[in-house]
Amino acid sequence: MDFVTEVKSLAALARERNPNPQEFGAIKHKYLFDPPIGIDKVREFETASGLTLPEAYIQYLTQIGNGGAGPDYGLFPLEKIKAIYDPNEEIFLDKKDIDEEWAEICRAYDESLENDDSEYLKIEQRAFNGSVIIGTPGCTMYTILMCKGENYGKIGIIDSDMVEEYVPQIFDKTFEEWILEYFRKAAEG
Repeated sequence: MDFVTEVKSLAALARERNPNPQEFGAIKHKYLFDPPIGIDKVREFETASGLTLPEAYIQYLTQIGNGGAGPDYGLFPLEKIKAIYDPNEEIFLDKKDIDEEWAEICRAYDESLENDDSEYLKIEQRAFNGSVIIGTPGCTMYTILMCKGENYGKIGIIDSDMVEEYVPQIFDKTFEEWILEYFRKAAEG
């Protein structure tokens, strides 16, 4: 079964087995998708952002839904995702050991909030570079999809408040693996 067919089938099964979901996030999206968008909108986004979206994510947007059902509170529609990319900056989330540098970023972020509101945007750019924010597990955490660098196509999580204890993580899962894992579990009831 191809990716698109499997996601749609699993979501339908999840709705059938659990018509009134009480699970975290599913209460909101109820395993339903927003209407898909055309590939032209995806290409416009890629051109404007300088990022190349992974094929499985493009299939999700154009053949499954432009947001809606997905892990946690679901996925944001393309027009609400935030793309962060500066080709002149390194991809921070590609680094192997980021703990120490993350602490530095967090301190600089805190100082910028006290002194210069415009500076925090530069710091956020440094931390999120090469990613798109596609959803949230809640509070100040964001689910990101890497669209540049060594971790291209992988899912991660990062705290937008840049709290030192919450070091960003890039999971060893592609978008396709991540979304299928979610719907397989949801379909089990």
